[in-house]
Amino acid sequence: DGEVNIHQGVMDRDALRKRQKAEAGETVKPPKPEITKAMQNYLGLHRHASVRSDVLGKPDIALRLIAAHMLAGSILWHVRAEGQRADKECIAESLAANPAQQRFEAEREAIAALIGCEDTRDIVTVFAKLATLSDADVTRILVFLMAETLEAHTPLVEHLGQHIGTDPMNDWKPDNVFIDLLRDKEVINAMVGEVAGDAAAKGNVTATAKTQKGILKDCLSGERESGIGNWRPRYMAFPMGAYTERGGVPAMEAASDTSPAEVEFSEAA
Repeated sequence: DGEVNIHQGVMDRDALRKRQKAEAGETVKPPKPEITKAMQNYLGLHRHASVRSDVLGKPDIALRLIAAHMLAGSILWHVRAEGQRADKECIAESLAANPAQQRFEAEREAIAALIGCEDTRDIVTVFAKLATLSDADVTRILVFLMAETLEAHTPLVEHLGQHIGTDPMNDWKPDNVFIDLLRDKEVINAMVGEVAGDAAAKGNVTATAKTQKGILKDCLSGERESGIGNWRPRYMAFPMGAYTERGGVPAMEAASDTSPAEVEFSEAA
């Protein structure tokens, strides 16, 4: 009579049994793989050996692999950015106002635009993007990643500062947070001597820490005549200086352990 019957989703008996077992909560045995786990291990290791041997002769590829691993990570790579944890909110605010910190954040934005990957967790995608960039761009990314992952409060920071000739005073100036964090009266009085002169230091040697800090702030704000124009606290030099002989400051101890002369670079570097 011309009537047509359409049967959708028809499956054979084996497929039907598997679905029924799955719906009943029974474990469905997966299809047998083409090769055994031992063979997978064998092939994987030999293929890996061939690829990494070829990488030795491809420094341009290795450069991009390093950047990709630092960005995306792997089971063998665990690289984290320095968190710059501030113990107090005022310290975080002071750091954010530092021009050196602001330049670094600007470079972070530039690097993110250069990479252009929304998901830097996918190492294949990251590597594919890096493969399109010039060596100069990849080197720029690596320099940033190295700087971003340089651990704070370590001897390496102290040694690098000496070797490079870092001068924190190019960006940092003594602020109220710095002065407020001072606690040792002997140190504060020595600073008063540097900023306001020996007479002021001797005249206020028995004054409260608050009073002496007030002198420091007045000198730095220009409300009081200062004996020094661009005051550099000894703490803000490489190597770090001290105001007492008591020690106990890790950065000072680290700076004294190794001199910059012990870290040598070739002319090519």
